[in-house]
Amino acid sequence: GLRSHLDGLRAVAFSSSGTVLVSASDDASLKLWVLKAVKIGTKDGTVTADLEPSVTLRGHVGAVTCAIIEPSPRAETCYSAGLDGTVR
Repeated sequence: GLRSHLDGLRAVAFSSSGTVLVSASDDASLKLWVLKAVKIGTKDGTVTADLEPSVTLRGHVGAVTCAIIEPSPRAETCYSAGLDGTVR
């Protein structure tokens, strides 16, 4: 699960390849997660995995309310907006 934020999640977005996830939180941070093919089987057949973020991005003053990952031929770019009235 995504347990690294200190407050509630406001938004999540996937990269076009589906291998990167960005999460936006009330804790004023964004976290980038590299999703790997992790399979941990349990006795009841469910699959669980605890992930750690690859990068934590700070810069907003207040909750981050949305985030997107824009595809690009050269490199994908992450944008966010928050209650502080900024887009980063």
